[in-house]
Amino acid sequence: QVYHVQQNHAPLVELELIFPSGGATDPKGKPGTTALMVDMLDEGTQGRSALVLNDALQRLATDYGSDVGTDSITLSMNLLASNLGPSLELLRDIVRSPAMPEAEFNRRKAQRAAAALANEANPQTGQRNTLRRVLFGDGYGGNSAEGTQQSIQSINFADVQAQYQAAIAPEGAAFVVVGAVDKETIDGQLKRTFGNWTG
Repeated sequence: QVYHVQQNHAPLVELELIFPSGGATDPKGKPGTTALMVDMLDEGTQGRSALVLNDALQRLATDYGSDVGTDSITLSMNLLASNLGPSLELLRDIVRSPAMPEAEFNRRKAQRAAAALANEANPQTGQRNTLRRVLFGDGYGGNSAEGTQQSIQSINFADVQAQYQAAIAPEGAAFVVVGAVDKETIDGQLKRTFGNWTG
């Protein structure tokens, strides 16, 4: 699906690709798996290293970001309308052919575990996590999509690879596009970059 609103007051486009599954699909006992997997997507593609990919985004003045919730994965781009085509080509490669090198997995895992440890010292984080466990226990919604230091430490590279195969798929996904682009143009560019994606 494509949701589109044309706004021509600035030559900018905000684009989001939203998948209908998030932290609730993490393997049992391993909250944070989806978040770590999504964190790995921009660590290079099959044709570009992480440095080359980052340089390509910078040359296009395109900001890439990601977010994982209980029920969704959101990949976003803020870009110049004139760079829509090449920016979508980069997003296609990030989504459909990420390199996900194991060496970078170990680095990102260590970073996320350290961040989780710091977050656990925050009273607000502790309050939210306690509320989830009281309301939902070990069931749906009982864990933060970001995971805990302990749960992140238990995640291995195979878990992340399996979660990519399970969660990053076109069925049920949606594009939300707002900005200085007409519907015919965005439809044509999305068909060119994602039109043959199945699964």
